Amino acid sequence: MKFLDPQSLSRFLEFGKAFMSEAVLLAGVYLLMKLALLVLKRKGLAPKTGLRFVNWAFLLGLVFLLERQILRVQAHAWLDRGLTILYAVLLWLLAKSFIEEFYTEIWRNRIKKQPADQLLVDIVKFCVLGLLVAMCVKSVFQIDFGAVLTSSAILTAVIGFSMQDSIGSFVSGILIQIEKPFSIGHWIRVAGLEGRVVALGWRYTKIATNDKTVICVPNNSISRDILVNYSDPSPLVKQRVLVPAPVEAPPIKVRSALEAAMLRCRLVERTPPPEASLREIQSGQIMYEASYTLARYDDASEARDEVQSAIWYEFARQGIIIPAPRRDVAMIEPALRIADPGTVTLLRELPLFAGMRELETELMAMTAAVRRFVPGRAIVTRGERGTTLFVIVRGRVRVSREGKHLAELAAGQFFGEMALLTGEPRQADVFALVETTCLEIDRECFRVILERNPDIATNVKEIFGLRVCGAVAQDAPCPGEGNDATTLFDRFKRIFLKA
Repeated sequence: MKFLDPQSLSRFLEFGKAFMSEAVLLAGVYLLMKLALLVLKRKGLAPKTGLRFVNWAFLLGLVFLLERQILRVQAHAWLDRGLTILYAVLLWLLAKSFIEEFYTEIWRNRIKKQPADQLLVDIVKFCVLGLLVAMCVKSVFQIDFGAVLTSSAILTAVIGFSMQDSIGSFVSGILIQIEKPFSIGHWIRVAGLEGRVVALGWRYTKIATNDKTVICVPNNSISRDILVNYSDPSPLVKQRVLVPAPVEAPPIKVRSALEAAMLRCRLVERTPPPEASLREIQSGQIMYEASYTLARYDDASEARDEVQSAIWYEFARQGIIIPAPRRDVAMIEPALRIADPGTVTLLRELPLFAGMRELETELMAMTAAVRRFVPGRAIVTRGERGTTLFVIVRGRVRVSREGKHLAELAAGQFFGEMALLTGEPRQADVFALVETTCLEIDRECFRVILERNPDIATNVKEIFGLRVCGAVAQDAPCPGEGNDATTLFDRFKRIFLKA
């Protein structure tokens, strides 16, 4: 028989010997890859089930050796076609396992700690599969896909017109993956909807709203509408709450109450600090804006509830009545608001307010905010910005700078005037030693008094002279250039007096 011919047998043994040597080399490479996989498993970078990619790569290499060393001895057309199909199948399984295991499982999930973009994964798989099928069909059946697509241009146009919405969503999904305006886990607002992105598909993007409802938004709708991303570039989110307050409540008192309420909230960030500002004066009420920062948008609803509840309790504690949305018609004479006589007497005895008329003193007493501090509470901190002056009504405080004790102040004394008059940062730390009550007077109130009685500017100049000379230690400016009495008074004039 032909295959027992000595020459054929010699060729067969030669091919077998070459195949065995290359197969041993391939097996060695396979064992090294398995060893590397074992190391990755111990480090937690590879799945415990193993990697199918290694097995498919070994099988593909084995088929290649069989073709090159043994199967090519007897070449047939049907054998070439079968090997082409087998190569296409193995290459598809190899590419699919590589994408799913190395990119999705190892790189994205375990190293980057982020979910993989499923749409991008599906597109890459589809492109690889389409390329392998086209090459296989062209090699086995001698069919040219280019000619087929050219001859069916009309059919392609009809299909494209009937599926334009689906195709538009598909193309928009690809553009979203390329531009990445948001990622899975981000909080967004689009098409009138607000929620967290949970999945990105071929046609739809799924978002989960605050009420635990998952909504599918078409990708082409996302491309057309305005998109707001709350999680990028920073996860910090700033929220604002509008709060009404009565007209008769002094602005400094309302702002202090709002800031104190927000600082007590667990979800509100301390840096940047929360702020309160007067937004609008309306008929029968004044609207204030309380703004605060959250670490993540997931806590937005809970934080809003916490902040508004804290504001209600703080208003109730300080006697600020939230105006109700109603109108009352009263046929009586309104009661006049009268300043506390003790407060008026206290302010009149302060050197800074010497020479004020009785009406002006009463105005200041009525507009000042009453602040109460528990023992050990910091009233002002060195370096912080402020525009208010504190007058001690009851209690005792300690003034220090860099841990050095400067003075102790009691009822009838004041501190913080340098910040109010010149805009300088606080020069010392002030702590309450016992339960202390202070009047907090803001810059706008002092400006009104100064416009009515310009002679108070003389008191200010004398105060500056005492501060520079060190006669009054509680808020003395730090030594250095630009802190003499003349320079301080020039700053005061730039703030309060018209040139």
